[in-house]
This record gives sequence, C-alpha cells and structure tokens, in this order.
Amino acid sequence: MVRIILVLACFPAWYSWTQIARPNVFHVPVYNPPLTHIVAAAVAIVALIFAALGPKRRALTPASAPLTPPNTWLLGIGAAIAAAIWYGLVLLAFGIRPAFPEGVAVAVGLTVVVLSIWLLPRYAAHPAWSDSHRAGIVLGAVISTMAVNFAGFIYGTSKLDLYGKIVLDVIGTILLIWLALRVQPKRDPR
Repeated sequence: MVRIILVLACFPAWYSWTQIARPNVFHVPVYNPPLTHIVAAAVAIVALIFAALGPKRRALTPASAPLTPPNTWLLGIGAAIAAAIWYGLVLLAFGIRPAFPEGVAVAVGLTVVVLSIWLLPRYAAHPAWSDSHRAGIVLGAVISTMAVNFAGFIYGTSKLDLYGKIVLDVIGTILLIWLALRVQPKRDPR
C-alpha cells in the first residue's frame, strides 16, 4: 500500500513544485526536465522502493550496535536542523540560488543522510529507546519544516495563503504537542 501511495504522490509533488511553485513563488521559469532525467529518476525511485520494501530488505540492514539515545529534546533539535537543511537543499534543487556550488549541496545532503542512517537505527536498537524519542524526532522535523516553509509564503503568495498556513500550522503544532504529551517515556521496572 505504501508503494502505491508513494507512486501516486509523485505526480502532484512534481507538478506543484515545478509547474506552480517555481514560477509563482520562486519567480523562476517552469522546469521541464529532459526525458532521460525523468527516466533516471523513475528508475531510482523504483529501486529505492524495492530496496526499502522488497523481499531482500533485511539483507540491507544488518543488526545495529546499540547506542544510548540522547535526550528527547536533543533528538528533536537534531531533527529540526536536519529538516531545515533538507528544505534548503530542496530550494537549491529548484533553482533559488543557481550559483550555489553543487558539490557543497551534495556533500551537505549526503552528510545529513549518512548521519541519520548511521545514528537512528543504533539509537532505536538500545533498550532505552522509547516512543518519546520517536515523538521528539517527529516534532522537531515537522515543526521545523512548517517554520522554514514560511519563507515561500511570506514572499511569494497571497495574504490569504499566508493566513491559512498560519492557522493550519498552529492547529498542527497544537495537535503534535498534544500527541507528544500523551506519549509517556518508559519507566524503569526496578
């Protein structure tokens, strides 16, 4: 089911960013990639879906040596920083700063990915890992993403869009905080 949803979500994501956001928000031309780029991206997406959800996915994820997870707040702050960096990389990919060195952008993106892939499974393998750690990561990433998205709404859209974003973000933040408060950390049975 996840595979189907991802594939179905790809078209509106592509269309909204390349055909709407670029000209209306970032004031750069519509992006129509060459067919070879589209085919390469489709092949990469299918390969990643298969690697993540296919029958051999366990072979790609050996058991992780546990690391004691940091405080929930630190995980949330780390997730917030990673989400903000990733959003910046997305903006660069859509042409907001054409002169930005590609090598730097790729190195930063790979650093975020490698750190996430290396640390998070090791934290999750530790007995102290709990739902509150997961909630901290989710809160940090989502709230950071909502915050950095204001750049596009402040400079590139109507006041109605901006106020709608503010109202929906406040509702979303309240609901996320409510959910996080309901998640209780594990108690030591001793």
